[in-house]
Amino acid sequence: MEKLKKYVVHSFIFATLLFFGGVYLGYILQGKQINNANYELNNIDEELNQMETMVLMNSVNKNLTCTYLEGSIGVVYKDLEKVRLQVVSMEKDIKLRNSDEYNALVEKLINMRVKYWLLGEAVRENCDPNLSTVLFFYSVNKRCIDCDVMGVELADVSSKCNVVIAPIPVDSKVDIANMLAKYYNVTSDKTPVLIINQNKTIKGLIPESNLTRILCHS
Repeated sequence: MEKLKKYVVHSFIFATLLFFGGVYLGYILQGKQINNANYELNNIDEELNQMETMVLMNSVNKNLTCTYLEGSIGVVYKDLEKVRLQVVSMEKDIKLRNSDEYNALVEKLINMRVKYWLLGEAVRENCDPNLSTVLFFYSVNKRCIDCDVMGVELADVSSKCNVVIAPIPVDSKVDIANMLAKYYNVTSDKTPVLIINQNKTIKGLIPESNLTRILCHS
């Protein structure tokens, strides 16, 4: 009987240590995920700051600055997409998704998307009139299948022509996202909505062929 009690106690202690060890390991891995994403965003922010400087230098040497900006805009898009995929992966973890660290990461990503879009507008106006810029409004809290499909379509189109895409969640708590959604009069029940080159609005899902025609020849 005494041996049985010791066995039960030891088993309980082992199970408890295993449980808390797993929780601790989970926190470490979660922290590493967020740190990695933040590191990537910091690098992107440095590139965007460099692009802002080049925009200001456009009047000095347009050919030089435009060559740099046109080359950088596509690289930044790929880097932002890389971080987006990391954030999507984190969304599956409920505890992580509700953490302050995760919310701060999402806010930073959204702010950087807007900054990227603004720089895209500067490139379109000063360097490449064939470049298309897109504000892609979608909803997070309200299930939007059309938003998911539109996101896939935009990703496909981005591989076919020069386009700057900035996905913006209309139901975000981020101030800049709310300001843009309010300015363009977009709410979660109206998504998806595309604002192309600041002067063309597309509401709802459209065939990818039409989207390609619009964005690749705007």
